[in-house]
Amino acid sequence: MIFNKFKYFLILTIIIVKFAFPQNFTNFFFNGNGARSVGMGNAYTAIAEDATAISWNSAGLTSKKYAQAAVVGRFGKSSTDISGFHEFGIDSWDISTDIYSQINYVGLTYPLNFRKVKTTVGIAYRRIHDFSRNEVNTLKGSIFGDPTGELITNNTSGGGVGAFALSGGFKLHKMLSLGTTLNLYTGSENSYTTYTLNGETKFDKSTSYKNDYNGFGIDFGVLLKPLDNLTIGANINLPHSLEAKGDSITKNLDIPIFYTIGIAFTATKNLIFAFDYRPQPLAKIKIDNEDSNADDIYSLHFGLEYKMAGGKKRYPLRFGYYMNSESNDALNADEVYTAGLSFPFQNFSLDFGFEYAVTNYTVEDEINGNAYKGNYSSNDYRLTLGFAFDLLRR
Repeated sequence: MIFNKFKYFLILTIIIVKFAFPQNFTNFFFNGNGARSVGMGNAYTAIAEDATAISWNSAGLTSKKYAQAAVVGRFGKSSTDISGFHEFGIDSWDISTDIYSQINYVGLTYPLNFRKVKTTVGIAYRRIHDFSRNEVNTLKGSIFGDPTGELITNNTSGGGVGAFALSGGFKLHKMLSLGTTLNLYTGSENSYTTYTLNGETKFDKSTSYKNDYNGFGIDFGVLLKPLDNLTIGANINLPHSLEAKGDSITKNLDIPIFYTIGIAFTATKNLIFAFDYRPQPLAKIKIDNEDSNADDIYSLHFGLEYKMAGGKKRYPLRFGYYMNSESNDALNADEVYTAGLSFPFQNFSLDFGFEYAVTNYTVEDEINGNAYKGNYSSNDYRLTLGFAFDLLRR
């Protein structure tokens, strides 16, 4: 069979435009901070009370009696199957990623009193969007020269967008706490892709790009406790701008107000239920004063924590679930199932959080008059490991 160069470039176009993880200025991976929050399905706005409250709700900083330092790491791996391209001579299309890792969060909080108002201040670095992946696309089929032909694309990307944060929480009343966080956004993204056909490079189609990100934003947090066993929380991200500077272009992103609302109910001294609602008005994002053409989505988060008895100690066991509204892209999982466990010590705790994410969607389109219906199915596995140290505790 004679290799069809036109079809080859057609498939590359599909990979880059539709199904590979492209440059996307408006819709990055959701990347919550902390291991306890992961175990509870990221339903954490109303119960954030550790050093990661800087990320979730700064009003919760006042809940901690002691200074605390926290370090959080995250590891992940995914596998994906794409189908629906038999008419192009593609019999199978698999995507796999190597195990990736990130520094998810590093923070320090310190309680103090200011004119009889309980105040806690904190500083942190938190990873907001993570781009670290080594992704391999393996396509097999007759389009690549013979019935056992194979095309492999190897995409290595790195970097992310993080924030250096300065935060303060203020307990104004036993029922009301407020907080604010100043975020200096910074980061970079780089990617390099190579293409191998039937074991060797047939065409020089290696591609690469690099983006740098900079910006500043302010968050406000509210924590209301109308009942001893009921807490209502809200975190508000004020409108801000983010500059994305590429190899040859610079884009300015105007990001609208984002917010999260959470409720936590303490059923017993050992059992907590939590719920978060997080809308994402992506359609209102402007890129160089033009519409982003993204779709608004929202996510619903559910979690619980139960403290199991174990001798003289209790070990928090956590379960959670969250779902994204239909977004029809690879960057927002349809459903995520979570679990977590904590091992407390006298001045130290070790937390584990596990996520299993499922994504399925279909794209119907055509390129140069060639119609296709591609089905995307992905499974992601993420492990978050957190260390928290209580300082100056007696």
